[in-house]
Amino acid sequence: MDSVAKLTQERVAQANGRLKSANVGLSILIRNQRLYLRGTLPPKPGCLRTSAHQQEISLGYLGIRANPAGVSAAEREARRLGVALQERSFDWREYLKPQTMQKLGLELWDKYTAYKEKTVARTTLLSTYAKTRVKLVKWGEPIATKLDAYRFRDWLLETGCQPVTARKYLVNLNACFQWAVNCGLAEHNPFEGITQGLKVSPLATPEPFSQAEVGEILRAFQQDRHYSYYFPYVRFLFLTGARPEEAVALRWQHINWETDEIHFCEAVNTALLIRKGTKTGKSRLFPMGSELRELLREQWTANVDPMQPVFVSKEGRQLNHANFTRRAWHGYTNRHGKWIPGIVTRLAEAGAIKSYREPYAMRDTFISHCVVECGLHPVQVAAWVGNSPDVIFKHYAGVVKRVEVPHLGF
Repeated sequence: MDSVAKLTQERVAQANGRLKSANVGLSILIRNQRLYLRGTLPPKPGCLRTSAHQQEISLGYLGIRANPAGVSAAEREARRLGVALQERSFDWREYLKPQTMQKLGLELWDKYTAYKEKTVARTTLLSTYAKTRVKLVKWGEPIATKLDAYRFRDWLLETGCQPVTARKYLVNLNACFQWAVNCGLAEHNPFEGITQGLKVSPLATPEPFSQAEVGEILRAFQQDRHYSYYFPYVRFLFLTGARPEEAVALRWQHINWETDEIHFCEAVNTALLIRKGTKTGKSRLFPMGSELRELLREQWTANVDPMQPVFVSKEGRQLNHANFTRRAWHGYTNRHGKWIPGIVTRLAEAGAIKSYREPYAMRDTFISHCVVECGLHPVQVAAWVGNSPDVIFKHYAGVVKRVEVPHLGF
């Protein structure tokens, strides 16, 4: 370490001591020969978070360098910023590149989002659209040419985006720019054809649970002292092949005891817990067999509120499938840093089931057992689970039993 770098580090330590004594709430960091301020700051423009949290500000944009003189400037900036935070006058625009705030990609995306606001689901706006905006903000550079679009695509992949996720962002931006061209807001669409050459792994062949594995899972849930209240929910998913978000949304009013039918017509977004329509936008009826009817009858009481969800949490609130997956099914790390395996993880580790699979495998299990083991026509199964027959044929082709070509006598 040269003398300047060593002196700079010493100055940073001294400055941080003074800032702490003055209760400024910010500290100076030096990383990769650059200076940053760190503290609890309001969310950046485009951030999905709504409350202040720990963030860093690069001081390079302000011309403050990582040298002894720069440390003095950084300390002055920290004190100025501390006052702005106390007075609630802090503005991120002072610390972000002009491109981040107003360049073409972000500007058009905001206009496109406003245009689509009345025609797309609120969950789409709060998830897919919001995440696309976050990526544009983090990119922080203009996207006006085909080269810009390719650089953005490569940046997505370099920063950890899986190809299938990057493709979603690029498809969204392609639609945005095409709309802008049609409206005369842009001269051309730099994202046209940008997904060509982006290799997206094909859907993995479903790996349904065997009959014995289903028995192991249900028995483990029924007997577990912490998560036995999830047993009816897990068995329902195995018996119907319903999407988890549709099962969670099911109300007692959706069950017709006279016709022995379940009406799947709503879904609850797993992340946002917002009630919406089904994935396909269509409702469907599912016939109750004796097993399913008995299961639901055990949960039902004569005076139950028809608007009450069929499956609720231990506290009686709307069941949260994300919590179910993280804690009961898979496992989690507690606040002491100890790993607590979930029920299905434990079964896989003990060899009671062949391997760990995500909860969606319960849907795969129902479909594959209906088509493969019971020989039901895919068209009928597709109608039950809310898929098209083509999806059933294509997605589950790999699990269909091999059938020998008959002797035709030609």
